[in-house]
Amino acid sequence: MKSSIMRFSQSMQATVLVFLISLAACGNTVSGASITTSGTNPTGTTAPNTANCLQALPNGTAAPTLGSAFSDAALPASSVGSALAKIAGGGNGEFTISSMSLCTPTNITANIQQYLNTELTANGWLHSNTFPSDGSFEAACPANTYCYAKGIRYFELLSINSSQSMTLYSVEIGAPPPEPVCNSFFPGYYYIIKTYYYPSNSNTAVSFNVPLPPLTREEPNNAAGSLQGFVLCSAGSASMVTSFIDTHLTSLGWKEVSQTGPAQVWATPDGKLDVNFMFTSGLQWNIYWRSCYPNTAFC
Repeated sequence: MKSSIMRFSQSMQATVLVFLISLAACGNTVSGASITTSGTNPTGTTAPNTANCLQALPNGTAAPTLGSAFSDAALPASSVGSALAKIAGGGNGEFTISSMSLCTPTNITANIQQYLNTELTANGWLHSNTFPSDGSFEAACPANTYCYAKGIRYFELLSINSSQSMTLYSVEIGAPPPEPVCNSFFPGYYYIIKTYYYPSNSNTAVSFNVPLPPLTREEPNNAAGSLQGFVLCSAGSASMVTSFIDTHLTSLGWKEVSQTGPAQVWATPDGKLDVNFMFTSGLQWNIYWRSCYPNTAFC
């Protein structure tokens, strides 16, 4: 079977899921200003003054952190930050997405981008092209934001606005759910299956994609009669996986054909292939379809 599967694992981030994003400033010094970010703060020629930031974020506190689970994602020490607040996810098998508003006494936006890029990459974080904003779906990192991943955790810098004496911005983090116990599966997690089928009376492959819920492992599971597919293991329960598939296949233009108990049949967006889903449990569910070529007798 010709297939291409996008894997999310710590060992494969650099080659599959992660691509380098150009930042506004890539060195340790911003040209045209006496500001450095090689130390603990993106500061200017004068000592940082947090008074304006405390006024801008009246409920904020000095020296904010993202918690012990994200101790390797250090924030500028001269900053003021709001309390870390959950904004999405956190349910069964979902990432917990939390947000923090921040203010740093520097009026050059590039300083914040540069500081966080330097600190994160020095601690093993890699640029990511996706972020699970709703807690489950690996959506493309939005324009004008900067996304990072390390292992199965996420970090996103967004909403940067500078004024005369300070920069206001926010960060979001994605904390993973408990990892599933998937016996005998290959290591690594996948967020999408990109694969192919051959329509009846054709030797030209047609591609289709199936989004996968958080922390999903997979194994090919082909059978006789041109039956192709995968057995999968996910962090969520059967109901969570079913809900994820229902929601995201619909958003991608798939049409549900039938449902009988844990079994569902969905038509691809082009309407030319029916794909079967069997949600036995979150730790073992199946996707399969029939590909005609070269065994056209089975179609």
